[in-house]
Amino acid sequence: YLGRTLQLWQEGMDEQEHKRVLDAHNEAIAEEYGKVEGYKQLMRRWEKTYRSGFFHAEALRSGEHLTITEGPFDALPLLAAGLDDVVAVAGTHIEVEAIPTSIFRVTIAFDSDTRGKEATDKLQKALARKGINTLLAPPPDDGKGKDWSERYRRHGQEGIAPILAQAMARASE
Repeated sequence: YLGRTLQLWQEGMDEQEHKRVLDAHNEAIAEEYGKVEGYKQLMRRWEKTYRSGFFHAEALRSGEHLTITEGPFDALPLLAAGLDDVVAVAGTHIEVEAIPTSIFRVTIAFDSDTRGKEATDKLQKALARKGINTLLAPPPDDGKGKDWSERYRRHGQEGIAPILAQAMARASE
């Protein structure tokens, strides 16, 4: 199970604003109650029952290729645009052993921030050790957003056009 809290969310808030509100709440709790006692009252962004779980895991059984995003909100616009081989992890940790042997190629579509780039490098090496070829599809550094969710929210189909073009090129090979 993977779920993102909607506590303190208000209509019209984007992901970054919601994170800021939660962080401000948590800082106030820690200040008021102290770190030890306040820990019980923190509002966590995510609830995960399995650290290495996948969102849209049925794609693991559907072909020879996967597109892996950092989180479900990054996967959703790609799924909505017609990419049916998209799975998401919660964060950047992925259990490579859980990828079926039928998967020969993976597109890594992690965020273009520092953490995403570091995770991409680590995952690419782990997949290579398993014999899986990788393609990289980080969001371009063009000011439209650091992840696929933000790009879609701000620019619609145009925001995710680079990864869709890469998928079309891959399909025509």
